[in-house]
Amino acid sequence: MNYARLFCFWLILSTGFSFADTDGCDPTIVLPYSFQLDQDVGITDQNYTNGVSAGGELKQPWIKDRLVEFREAWGIESSDSCPGQFQWRFGTSVFTPEDIETRQIQRGDRPYATLAFIDFQSSVLYTARSGNERRFQSGVSLGLLGLDFGEHVQSAIHGNDRPPLGWDNQVAEGGTPVAMLYASSSQLLRSDQLLDAFRFELSSSYGGSFGYYTGASAQLNARLGLFADDWYVFESNYHDNFDQVGSAKRFFLWSRITGRAVAYNALLQGVPFADNTYTLSASEVNRFVLEYSIGLGGTINEVEWVFGIKTRGEEFSGSEARSHTWWTLGFRWG
Repeated sequence: MNYARLFCFWLILSTGFSFADTDGCDPTIVLPYSFQLDQDVGITDQNYTNGVSAGGELKQPWIKDRLVEFREAWGIESSDSCPGQFQWRFGTSVFTPEDIETRQIQRGDRPYATLAFIDFQSSVLYTARSGNERRFQSGVSLGLLGLDFGEHVQSAIHGNDRPPLGWDNQVAEGGTPVAMLYASSSQLLRSDQLLDAFRFELSSSYGGSFGYYTGASAQLNARLGLFADDWYVFESNYHDNFDQVGSAKRFFLWSRITGRAVAYNALLQGVPFADNTYTLSASEVNRFVLEYSIGLGGTINEVEWVFGIKTRGEEFSGSEARSHTWWTLGFRWG
């Protein structure tokens, strides 16, 4: 499969085959500073077992200029009066097989994997040729696979009761650099005022990535409750595990369904030329994965918060294949 062609195809599709302008848009799309925690404590202790991220406003001119060039290469033009918003985000993700109390390789299950990453991303509102307002988000993610922090985090959580013993078998053991480009386009599908400030909102998003995660995705987002902010603040970040926190003025319920077409997943399949003690083959990786999320969001003292439960379908096939569920808690301010 030609991954580059697949990525380009989905990027073109996500922009709606249209050039755009950003006249009159608001350069501040979401509050710039964020913190998010993902955990499966109290639910399971396998697959995506924990993750954390923190982000802020990106001010480095050289990186911002490169992000603008990447965005404009796909017809998303910006102006001096409305350059869009630029952010950085640092995060980690930890994945394990089902049984963490054995040193042996667990054939048929997913490998141990850790990812530490930093993202540089831009977001801008634009008007498509159809006249509809859309949000375009793009960025680059730089990361390291195979560091030891996953073992340390799990050991701290479990102590001597259930020590993780198989981390010597993780993907790219010792540390291997990886990278990913990603982009997405989203739009409002429906917005209804039900009772006073009580509203229902439905939006969609399409995107693609090329790198340590290579593939495409489509997403539906829904909110119901008391909120007064615009639809685009609750669109998710394309990065595989971390979501933007919606700008809730009051209180709402939210749900999300995401379908992912998977061409390559380095955290399952490993990285060429790295120290991969055990990985899954391409034939063992499921090429379509569904995710479901539901939760609550609101604002306390001008700090936005969101809590949710997320379930991801089976990412690989075989006797040990299984879906997995975790909870997520995020904050945004600024």
